[in-house]
Amino acid sequence: MVVLRKLFVSSNFTLRVPTVKQLIALLAAVFSLFPFTTIVDFGTYTQPYALLMGMAFIPFAFNTRIDLASCIALSWLLFFGAILYFQAIGGESPAGPLKYLVAYLTPFFIVFPAFYLTRYHRTFFCKLVLWSSYLWVIVAVIQIAFDPSFMTILVRSWSAAGEVVVASGRGVMSLAPEPTTFGFHLIILGALHYLLSGNGRVSALIILCSLFLALSSSSLLVLLMAGSIGVAGHIGLKFLGKMLFFGLAAILVVYPLVFSFLELEEMAVFRIIDLLMVAYNNPELILVDASVNTRLGGLFVAIMECIDRMFIPFGLSHFDWLLERDVLLGKYPFMMGLSNSGFPSGYFIQLYQGGFLFIPFLFYMIYKSLSVSLFPSKYRWLILGAIIIPLFQFSFASPTFWLFWGVFLERISKGSNLGEY
Repeated sequence: MVVLRKLFVSSNFTLRVPTVKQLIALLAAVFSLFPFTTIVDFGTYTQPYALLMGMAFIPFAFNTRIDLASCIALSWLLFFGAILYFQAIGGESPAGPLKYLVAYLTPFFIVFPAFYLTRYHRTFFCKLVLWSSYLWVIVAVIQIAFDPSFMTILVRSWSAAGEVVVASGRGVMSLAPEPTTFGFHLIILGALHYLLSGNGRVSALIILCSLFLALSSSSLLVLLMAGSIGVAGHIGLKFLGKMLFFGLAAILVVYPLVFSFLELEEMAVFRIIDLLMVAYNNPELILVDASVNTRLGGLFVAIMECIDRMFIPFGLSHFDWLLERDVLLGKYPFMMGLSNSGFPSGYFIQLYQGGFLFIPFLFYMIYKSLSVSLFPSKYRWLILGAIIIPLFQFSFASPTFWLFWGVFLERISKGSNLGEY
C-alpha cells in the first residue's frame, strides 16, 4: 500500500471529475454521435437525448466565444421556426408539427456544446469521434459477415429492416435506420475527425467506408460532388474545363469496354452496380427505380415548388402537407411517391416550409462554407461532403450534422488553433 501510494504521489497521475458544464457538453456530443440509438421507442426519427442535453448546456453557452453572425443566424432559425409552429398548431394537434419544429431547435442547441468542446477539449473530443467511428464500422462489419440484424434493435422502429435491406443489395444499416443514412453519417464522422485531428488519411478511410459498407449510391453522389468542387477550387475553372472534356472522352471509350469484358450481371446484386447497369443500358429508366425516383425526383420537385410559390412560407402543418403531397403527385406524374414527412432534402424542406424567412439562414451557411478555403486543398472534399449532405435526404433534425457545424465554426473562428494539430 505504501509503495502504491508513493507511486501515485510521485507520478503525474490525476483523476479529474468533470464539471457540470463539461459533462453536459460531453453527453450532448455522445448522443449526437449516436442519434438513432435508443432503448425507448419515441416514434421519432432521432432520439431526443442530444437535444435535451443541448438545451441543458445553454446556461453555459454565453462565454463560448462563438461569432456574432452565427449567434444571430441560429437564433433567427429558432425564432421563426417557433412562430411557424405556433401558427400550425392553431388548426391541428401539436404532435404533427412538433417533429418539424425539432429541425429548427436542433441547430441552436447542438452547435454551442460542439464549439465549446472543440475549443477547450479538442483532444478528448477527437478521440471520442474516432472511437464512435470504430464502433459504427465494427457493427457494420459484423452485420455483413455474420448477422444483418446485429444491434439493430437499438434503432427501435427500424430494427426489423436489417435482413431486408441486406437482401436487397443496399448494404447494411449499422446503427442507422437505413444504409443511406449510415453512409451519410460516416461522411460526417470523417469530416469531424479531420477538423479535430488534421489527419486526412484516417478521415478519408472513415468516409470511404460509406461506399464499401453502406453501398450507398447517394453517398457516392455526395462524394463525387464534393470532389468535383474541391478539384475546381484547387486547379481553376479553365483547367477543369479541359480536364472534363478529356475525361468525358475517356469515359466514352472506357465505359463500354468495362461493361463488355466484366461479368457485371453477376454483380448486379449490389445496388450501386445495378443502377450503373440501368444507366448504361437504358438511361431513361433510372427514374423507374423507386429510391432514385423519390430522392432525385423529390429534390427536383422541391426546387420547382419553392420557385413556384415565390418562397412564400408553407408552414409546419403536417395535415396541410399530406393534402399538398397528393396535389404534387398529380402535378408531377413522373413521381412514384413522396414521403409523408416532406421533401427528401434537408435544405429544401426548410426552404419550402420557411420560404423567404429561411433564405437569410441559407445565405449564412453558404457564406460560412466558403471558409473551407482555409484548409489544405487536397482535403477540402472531406469537409465539403458533410456540408453537401443536407441537400439530400438528411434532416436538419439530425444532431450529428450540427455537431459537425459547431466544430467547423470553431476551426474557422478567431482564436482557433487551426493548423496546430
